[in-house]
Amino acid sequence: MSRNWVKVYFAVALACIVFAYGVIVGAYKVFPFSTLAGAVGTFKHYRTQMKNEFPGLTPARYKGEGAVVNKEGLTYPGVTLIALPWHEGDDWLQSLRLVDMEGKTLHKWTVEPEAVWSESPHQDLMRGTKSTKLGTHIHGSVLLPGGDVVFNLSHYGLLRLNACSEIVWKVPYRAHHSVHMDEYGNFWAPGEIWHDKPIEKFPGFSTPFVEDTIIKVSPSGEIIREISILESIYRSGYEGLLFSSGRHKFSGDATHNNDVEVLESRLSADFEGLNAGDIMVSLRNISTVLIIDGETELVKWALQHPFVLQHDPDFVEGGFISVLDNRPNMEGNAPAFEGSRIVRVRPFSNEVEIIYASSADNNFYTRGGGKHQNLPNGNLLIGEPYAGRLFEVTRDGELVWSWLAERWSDGDIRVPELSDGSRYPKDFGNFPKDCL
Repeated sequence: MSRNWVKVYFAVALACIVFAYGVIVGAYKVFPFSTLAGAVGTFKHYRTQMKNEFPGLTPARYKGEGAVVNKEGLTYPGVTLIALPWHEGDDWLQSLRLVDMEGKTLHKWTVEPEAVWSESPHQDLMRGTKSTKLGTHIHGSVLLPGGDVVFNLSHYGLLRLNACSEIVWKVPYRAHHSVHMDEYGNFWAPGEIWHDKPIEKFPGFSTPFVEDTIIKVSPSGEIIREISILESIYRSGYEGLLFSSGRHKFSGDATHNNDVEVLESRLSADFEGLNAGDIMVSLRNISTVLIIDGETELVKWALQHPFVLQHDPDFVEGGFISVLDNRPNMEGNAPAFEGSRIVRVRPFSNEVEIIYASSADNNFYTRGGGKHQNLPNGNLLIGEPYAGRLFEVTRDGELVWSWLAERWSDGDIRVPELSDGSRYPKDFGNFPKDCL
């Protein structure tokens, strides 16, 4: 009998020890927190995959599909590259499509993430979670003359496909969000490195955490430069940006870079204090746009006001930067702050001007994501991802073109997330169509 009580006491004591250590692991993120976090992420991913759940459908906000508005003479005519999941019979594919102004598909590129690498090239704690079409998506894209496309399989790799969707090259780096082609034909993309051990040079970060990076990739697919954004911030004495919220410890995706763009020679004279080759990034989770010196990699300029979890800053003629300011409602899907907007800012003087905002005639709201393009005729092409919409407005805010994603029947009428959309001149559609 006494032996049984000893066993009970031992079991209870062991359970208490395990519980107490579990609390410590969760609170202080000590071993084996990183391993457990990775396992949980992997489990959630494969549970979704086994259920065959599509993760990116949201209720349709607008009526119709395809080009529902097209005011000829007021648009900037051309062809439009659109990235989102597309229905193919009873299945769906991660795909890019090129459409004309009437919404007709001129060409398409598809990719099966599982076929890109036979095994995930990443061995960090997120391994295995981005290797399928349910775990990743096309995010950031560039169309080249002749029909090649360069794009990110988000947080999985950077790829170049030819017009027949054949892989030209692939870069096994956790690239994501955007792809920028500089004036020399190199490709720049945000990237990330997961750390499961503390890094002395990044005080305030506890594991696991993401170190945001920038990669520069040659036209032939070789990484020729890698920049640590956190290193640039700490080396430049700008760590106050990280701690402005009052937090003293960070883990996970603390800064969340969602864009990279390089200042071109043709625009550099418009930007006093900047030089050709300087690099701009957008750190969503601290609502900051900053510019890094292209040679020293030190921060030259940074601004938080007036952004709220912004995306896609672009260098614009006249010395301005235009930004998609999401201004999301963190409590739900309804707009906050009267919706999203496009603003422009002049670096150093920090002049701010709203150049497009949501209105009664044309609602505009995206709680996350989103891209915008300053078109040569002064119009804006704007992506509203969670509405599955890409639309064009004039300088006066008139809606002149609107394209809507196909509707998916999934209980309520829903649409997939439109992750990317860019307008190109008409002749970018003049390549062999034998792969259509």
